[in-house]
This record gives sequence, C-alpha cells and structure tokens, in this order.
Amino acid sequence: MGRSAGQDHTRRAGRASCDSKNPAQGVTNFALFSANARSVALCLFTEADLAAGRTTHEVPLHPARNRTGDVWHIALPGLDPSLLYGAP
Repeated sequence: MGRSAGQDHTRRAGRASCDSKNPAQGVTNFALFSANARSVALCLFTEADLAAGRTTHEVPLHPARNRTGDVWHIALPGLDPSLLYGAP
C-alpha cells in the first residue's frame, strides 16, 4: 500500500509532544497516542491520491525509535504542506 517516504536517514525519531511543526528547521512532527498498538504507520496523501483511494506515502514507525510510552512519534523534514495525513 503506497510508496515509502524517503530513506531512513531522512527520518527523525520525533518527539512525543503535540507541537507539530518547527518552521525554522522545516520539520513536521507527528504524534499519536495508543495504549494498545503494537505497530503504527503514518499515511500521507495528496488530494488526488486520496480521491482515488490510494496512499501517496506510508511510513512505518519503529517501536524502539518511534515510541515513548503510549505515544508513537516521527519527525519528517521537507514535507509538502499540502499533504494530508492519517493512520490506519
């Protein structure tokens, strides 16, 4: 489902906080609370892909690097601000 969003070297672990964007660094932080999830993927969509029912990018989160307690998080640099996001 979808394509991978970049190589691992472009990803950052992110923070377990709700402040989503650091404009000075061009980084968008995503955080999702789940007490029971064993895995999480962040799905990014262009409006056209969403309308067509397909995922533009699917970013699997690593439980050791992208989870703090019950919060899953990742920071992605250089995202197009028009992208939509969700988690399955």
